[in-house]
Amino acid sequence: MKKLEAIASIGLSNTAAVLITAIDDMDERVSYYVSVVDEEKTPKIHHAKIRYTVKDGEPYFDSIVGRMHLSQAMRITPLEF
Repeated sequence: MKKLEAIASIGLSNTAAVLITAIDDMDERVSYYVSVVDEEKTPKIHHAKIRYTVKDGEPYFDSIVGRMHLSQAMRITPLEF
């Protein structure tokens, strides 16, 4: 299995989270995958465009599980999977 390195996470439940692997400031894109307890499955990397809310300009991205605000992300020590 290819080693993945997460730099931030957004918790979804006690068994799942969105793990951010990279944020590209130039293209304003985020790379992430959804982590689940089942370790037999290889996680699939997804990419999304960073957008900003109209009301207060808060950055977010639309993931496969819904809208994720970057202000909700918790920075973690780089962790390999």
